Amino acid sequence: MKKINILIIIVMLAAFVVVKPVEAQGPTGSWVSGITCQNLTSDIAEVTFDFYQEGESSPALSYPDSIPANGTLKYFTASTPAGLPTSFFGSATVSSSAALSCSVNTQSTGTGTTSNPYRIGTSSGFNDTQVANTMYVPQITKASTWGTYMAIQNATSSAVDIQIQYFDRTTGNEIAAALETHNIPANSNLVVYPGENANLPATFYGSAKITAGSSIGVIVSFYNAGTDYTTAQFQSYNAFASGTKILYAPRVVRKYYGYNSGISVQNISTVPTTLTVDLSFANGQTISYTTPTIQPNASYIAYTASIPELAEVDTYQMAQRYASLKVTADAEGAEIVGITNIDNRGLSADNNGVAVPMENIGKGASVNMALDGTATNTLFFTQVAKKASGFSGGIVIVNTTSSPATCDISFAGQPDSATYNDAPLPANGQISLYLGTYANLPNGFNASVKAICTENVFGTYNFSIEAGVGKYGDSYIEANALNQ
Repeated sequence: MKKINILIIIVMLAAFVVVKPVEAQGPTGSWVSGITCQNLTSDIAEVTFDFYQEGESSPALSYPDSIPANGTLKYFTASTPAGLPTSFFGSATVSSSAALSCSVNTQSTGTGTTSNPYRIGTSSGFNDTQVANTMYVPQITKASTWGTYMAIQNATSSAVDIQIQYFDRTTGNEIAAALETHNIPANSNLVVYPGENANLPATFYGSAKITAGSSIGVIVSFYNAGTDYTTAQFQSYNAFASGTKILYAPRVVRKYYGYNSGISVQNISTVPTTLTVDLSFANGQTISYTTPTIQPNASYIAYTASIPELAEVDTYQMAQRYASLKVTADAEGAEIVGITNIDNRGLSADNNGVAVPMENIGKGASVNMALDGTATNTLFFTQVAKKASGFSGGIVIVNTTSSPATCDISFAGQPDSATYNDAPLPANGQISLYLGTYANLPNGFNASVKAICTENVFGTYNFSIEAGVGKYGDSYIEANALNQ
């Protein structure tokens, strides 16, 4: 049986009352989780989910199920799986007879009004090779309206002691007084809120390192105040078990229909280094720049709208203001990890002076940057939608080579006529396929996607409420495709 560890970060069931995350420093409101697992094989996958309450080492529910060949399984914890305890708050593992890719959407019970907005973030499950004794966190945010939590899962059958170190983003110096130590029971999890750490500055943008006596997995979420739809951003990513000299991201944007991206790169080595940042835009233009020196443990944290080297992007046609990203650590022996963020703050200046549709304001998401050497020619996108209850989304595939390629893109549960064969993929370029206008798919599609390409690639997928639907807040999710 193959085993994937899944963090179910915030789960709330019957009665819709406020639960533990709000008793601490977590995001306000009531929350549930959606779990999606994609069968990566042509065989039926026999699976067993074990759900563990936070702080408990025995499962609160063990639930067997199956996933069709190349199919998708979904749970929504407000109603499925049957038998999950009321007000469950914890983590899960899934054991499977076949290879899987799983993700968890953590979402509020907001109804999508301006005063009770949608809020949703997504994270990927950890397989056995993605857990480790040391995990790196490139961005921690603690500010007046923003907070962070880290959901830490013990991936072993024995209790484990952990240590959390926080580092200044500029100097890389440890905030020694803020050191935290905790114990996590076997199979269980612990949610840590840096906002509760009185020894961190009141305003803190930095990084962290979590060290354990055995393997752990870590999901990080940071979030805005959520007082209305304009501050609904809720963003999640996976901590890193290791780094590399070169990182890739399929898409970053600048002043793109109101959206801008953030870039956060942590130096996890002992060597100070500058970073070379290379961006390849949709119109064929390329921009490169070099950052100041990033000290060990420090992070380069930048917002694309504020990066002066990207000013010329504002002259591009709006539809071409997106790029694939490559970040290289210049010093010998330096290793880095990183994430990219995207959000929409509703500024008309970021939309060519035109008012941003209300449905897009307050959206945000984060994804992990891909490590050099992990690209393959096959990608699995766990969940993408076309006009499903007002949600639509797409996939992005980036070519990591200097050779042009093609991709065959297929859709779970759909006939061969829906497949996009020989989709052109330029050298060092990308495919951006929006399902909302893809004619070969029926409305209501909400399942997994697979791409097989002739060169090595990385990818991401996304979906959110469409403009004009009349639902508001952060309905936007973006996640990494799985390379296979």
